[in-house]
Amino acid sequence: SLLKDDFSHSADSAPSDHGSMLQDYSTDFARLRAVAEAKVRALRESAGGSKWAEDARAAERALEAMESTRRQVQVQLRLELSGSAGGVKQEWDQRLQEWAREVASFRGELEAFKRTTGAGLCGSLDDASRAGRKGAMRSTELLERSTQQLEEAARQALETEEVSQGVMSDLAAQRDVISSMRTNMRTIG
Repeated sequence: SLLKDDFSHSADSAPSDHGSMLQDYSTDFARLRAVAEAKVRALRESAGGSKWAEDARAAERALEAMESTRRQVQVQLRLELSGSAGGVKQEWDQRLQEWAREVASFRGELEAFKRTTGAGLCGSLDDASRAGRKGAMRSTELLERSTQQLEEAARQALETEEVSQGVMSDLAAQRDVISSMRTNMRTIG
């Protein structure tokens, strides 16, 4: 409901340069909403057909772009409208809350489709995600093992250095003893 009023309120409520920027964000959000609606509708109609995974990815991209647009407007409001009248800021805050609810609603619907239709009929999206997660977990485990091995090697190198310094000091002490014995033997002999 607030989004439908974007075109009439933003130019009147916000300063002209800010209004046009916020108007652009509103227009972009409306376009992305239309894309997300179309893709979710296509998911409903295809019910696991061959284009299901492609439509699901397109819907996810549209939702990510909608969320990005919402965050950009939040930043603009913090920067540009901080000194503006409370009514304008409050109106945009309400609009942003509505946008967040729309994104959450679409996301929930998409997740429900992925759990039901996608898991049963076209699990390739989930399979790819699972395979990617398994690969990432294996890589992480390998990295952790390698890190532990490097830490162990560094610890052993430090221990070896300490032992070798002890041996060197013992040898130096023995050399001093031998040298002093030699000196004593020369004086006696």
